[in-house]
Amino acid sequence: IINQKNLLEVQGYLEQAVREIRSLIYQLSPPILDDFDIEIALGFLIEEMNAKHGSSFFYTNNIKEPMSLDQAVKVTLYRAVNELMTNTLKHSGTKDGEIDVSFINEKMVIRVEDHGSGFDVDTIKRSESHGFGLHSLSERMENFGGKIQLESNPGDGTIIHLIIPITQSKENEYEKS
Repeated sequence: IINQKNLLEVQGYLEQAVREIRSLIYQLSPPILDDFDIEIALGFLIEEMNAKHGSSFFYTNNIKEPMSLDQAVKVTLYRAVNELMTNTLKHSGTKDGEIDVSFINEKMVIRVEDHGSGFDVDTIKRSESHGFGLHSLSERMENFGGKIQLESNPGDGTIIHLIIPITQSKENEYEKS
């Protein structure tokens, strides 16, 4: 027999499921990336993470001109920075960090740095179970012709560079001929 109490309970579960699905969709492809360039969206992400986790990530945007990036690249970079910040909060023993974005030699470079516990890069590279997130991130960057550079030592913190080549638009190529 279905009664009012059971229906309200089911309704509560359904509403919770809808909220969680919306949250997952937002995390997979945040709507902010539809409206803003990656360097602006990263600023919002960092503010949101700082407010949510009581962290102090300091952000510097060194890009002066808007960057034209494919949506898939923007999503990958956004999710990568989110993942790196989350890793810092979970594993480094600190809630502080620095993130900056620059355009250097036809490449977008995003630096994510913390002064936490650090780790042995060689051990992570040799391990099959640990560092899977970094390996996966490296593969995602390579899919777009990019790469990840990792510098870390136990006790010295971590610096990660996400590097993506920026190709010029067809309009600019025709203007040169």
